[in-house]
Amino acid sequence: MTMDHIDDEGFKGLGIETWDDFTVYTEQSQLDVQVKNEQLTPTLFKSILSTHPLRAGTHQIVTFSMANSNTRSLLRYLDQFRRHRLVNTKDSLESIAVEGDFDELLSRTGFECLKDALMSTHVEIVPEDGLDSRVKALFTIWARKHHHFINEDDCLHSLLGLFSTARTQRTFLSRSKLFDELSRHTSAPKINAPVASFSSLPLDSEDGLLYEIQQRGTELITRIQTQAMLARAHEKQGSLDRALEIYKYLAQLIDDSEWLFIRCATLCEIMNYFEQAEGFARHALRLNQRSFGALFILGTLVGQHENFDEALGYFNAALSINKENGALLHNIGYAYHMLGDADSAISFFRRATIASPDFAPAHLNLGVALFSRGVYPDALSSIEMALQLEPNMPEALCQRGEIYRFYGELDKAIPLFERALLRLPKNVVALHGLGLSRLERGDLGGIELLAERYKDILQNLHPGHSTLVIDIGWLRSFFIRFLRIDEDIIQVLWDGGSSHVSCSSTEMSQ
Repeated sequence: MTMDHIDDEGFKGLGIETWDDFTVYTEQSQLDVQVKNEQLTPTLFKSILSTHPLRAGTHQIVTFSMANSNTRSLLRYLDQFRRHRLVNTKDSLESIAVEGDFDELLSRTGFECLKDALMSTHVEIVPEDGLDSRVKALFTIWARKHHHFINEDDCLHSLLGLFSTARTQRTFLSRSKLFDELSRHTSAPKINAPVASFSSLPLDSEDGLLYEIQQRGTELITRIQTQAMLARAHEKQGSLDRALEIYKYLAQLIDDSEWLFIRCATLCEIMNYFEQAEGFARHALRLNQRSFGALFILGTLVGQHENFDEALGYFNAALSINKENGALLHNIGYAYHMLGDADSAISFFRRATIASPDFAPAHLNLGVALFSRGVYPDALSSIEMALQLEPNMPEALCQRGEIYRFYGELDKAIPLFERALLRLPKNVVALHGLGLSRLERGDLGGIELLAERYKDILQNLHPGHSTLVIDIGWLRSFFIRFLRIDEDIIQVLWDGGSSHVSCSSTEMSQ
């Protein structure tokens, strides 16, 4: 509501009455708003309309939960009735008939005495999921309209504090106070800063369309909210491509919204459109050099290309902005782990589990790092925690199997590797662990799994050359030698046994 009216000089301010009710005051009228976190049933709807005093303005109900199906039917009919009144003469025969049908509906649903209240009431159903992000996007749009930049997180935190104090005191928040609070978190762009690029765009170019749309004020905001809600719905249904298309459209419409570019980059990364993800992230970074989301995504992308030192550069920059993000702390730990710095990896994985206790990958990788340092009981505890959070997580199943195999408990290890391979048939840890476990138990089927695991290495062996796999456990060491005999056959040798495997397939020949 604040962002809808803040630039309107006729907007006087907000009257905060209770925990969830407030009034929007303008020079011409006032809008009474009630906010509900419960399902809007007909009973609750009637209770609100009958107990709320009807004033000279209009009445709005905002709910963060879905309305009851009967209420939704009533609201749809109410919208149709209002539209009919706008375009038809009240005394026409058609209007009289429509009015009669509407009165019959009100009588049937028990709303006949509340017709006047109902006609002056607007109901808005707002998805609570992602609400903070949508509000921050409105801050950005408002600031860009004034050719400024805004610290969205600090602004939201500050306004929430202001509203909380006003609720406690049941006081009035003037437009000037709200405007000053928003402005306090904005800054003018520096002339040479990359984030100032938008101000240099010619208004008569295609990009000038953004300027024209921004002049419509609340109409633009409503349009963005509607599209963003649709994109969120597609995301929840798993239709990421459709969600991405909407965000791309909005990013074209408002090409200086950091939030939109980060959203596009995130979905592109999830769907492995890595070049597009990098492009969107770098665009966001040009808008805001301290964009946490852009730095996080760019670090992840270069890390996936095994440029771990470069990844740490991006991640550490993001860490200076947010030191408590569990996913970021985990990614820093993973980069250190891949660089061979086990102590730093363990430290960041621990911080990640504290910051995000329900983030299973952090517990898993903490267990892996602890295992590499020989802290076996703690490693098993961490991996058990990962499996409590995600019971069928293939990587955690594999690592738990590796620990059991290390201690020689093959009966416990084998089912875990088999479960992991059902979900990830090419998982190299599971192929390695199950192959060694079976071979150690005398099952020659293990050779087939090991040949699949080391296929790339074996295919590059020249005749007469060999490679050795050494597996060191708690009480024993197991050595397996692969010797290339000729173009077609590899001999597999281990303690107490020998066999052959075809180079063109994983089928064994005795």
